[in-house]
Amino acid sequence: MLVVIILAHIDNRLIGMELKNIRTKQLLKQSILHELAEGERDELRELLNTLSQEEQERLYFEACEEAISAHESELLQPFSPTEKEQILVNILNKDHGAQKQRPRRFVYRVYLPYLAACFILSFISIAFLYFRQQKDHIGYDSTQPVAEVNSDINPADERALLTTKDGTSVTLDTLALGEVIRGDNFQILRLSTGELQYQMVRNEDSPQEHMIRTPKGGTISIILPDGTKVWLNAASFLRFNPDMESSDRRVTVEGEVYFEVAKRTTQRFIVSSGAGEIEVLGTKFNVNTYQRNRTEVGLLEGSIRLTTAKTTRRMVPSELAVIRDDGYTQTTRLENIDDIILWKEGLFNFQNATPELLAEELSRWYNVDVTVVDRHAKHRINGKISRNLKLSKMIEMLDFLGFHATYSNQKLIINTKNKEPMR
Repeated sequence: MLVVIILAHIDNRLIGMELKNIRTKQLLKQSILHELAEGERDELRELLNTLSQEEQERLYFEACEEAISAHESELLQPFSPTEKEQILVNILNKDHGAQKQRPRRFVYRVYLPYLAACFILSFISIAFLYFRQQKDHIGYDSTQPVAEVNSDINPADERALLTTKDGTSVTLDTLALGEVIRGDNFQILRLSTGELQYQMVRNEDSPQEHMIRTPKGGTISIILPDGTKVWLNAASFLRFNPDMESSDRRVTVEGEVYFEVAKRTTQRFIVSSGAGEIEVLGTKFNVNTYQRNRTEVGLLEGSIRLTTAKTTRRMVPSELAVIRDDGYTQTTRLENIDDIILWKEGLFNFQNATPELLAEELSRWYNVDVTVVDRHAKHRINGKISRNLKLSKMIEMLDFLGFHATYSNQKLIINTKNKEPMR
């Protein structure tokens, strides 16, 4: 009889603990989504105060996953569980002083400000990707200075010029669906899919070389005469010969360009950059020349051959080649090679990025001058952030990640000094 009573007591206690955990997780999820009522804040505080640090973290992550899942239809790609865990660890480890030695029963009181910041961060990780559709509702007036748009700075949008060798310029982002722009020996039309297509309208013995250039704050994608699709990131250019029938298909790039090359067994496709040449028959690859003294080539499908002043190397899918300015090449294999083209899917992909690299990305994307102060700070940023945020929203994102940024007089200043956690 005594055993039965003890077992019943244990069962009731376990049921009570489980119900308490369910209620705690529910309140955590409401807090993450900013849906807590005033009385529920006190209830959450009391519940968390009875739990160990490990239990708090476990329930937090479960609540975070459920909150993100509830909004998955609005997300492109949330932070991975590892990235979210690292954010939490970084927040909880901000204070390296005596607080680390406090008894466990004080864990919640000690870390309440950090957990609060963590709740905000989890919501911000959703917000990073939440504004994907925002750009569809933003009109672009090419005559309006970018710094004056609603007292804020819009992210980059479709914006590019095609320039012929005789100096004729064509604005590519003004074409409506079905509309055609005609030149002397070419035309560009907007397909029903929204894509731009370049077409030759008559053959010439020596057709003029054309160049497509995106400014800071502009991107473009276009189908070349041979059917090859190219995407140009901000502040990039592609130079090509329209005659892609009678000889090798040759293009020259600078900045960042992604290619999906149309397969032709009798014609090579050759991409030239300052670092050397890339020879392909049909493949998908990305070329990035943004950084000084190095060019990065990432291969997603097919096979390409790199030729520099010092080396010749054949690449296979999932390889990333870094070509130094002296011509030497180092190749590594990436498990997530698709991450290198997240830029064309609407995401910044920062992997151990320095403040200087962050500044360069933001300068190109928002077309603003960016200055980093306190350059000796060992800050790094990791994560995927929507490229469709206005500058004011991006500044808020940086603030939560420990980068204090201000925008004034068409200049963005990023201070990398650590700030006090949000209280």
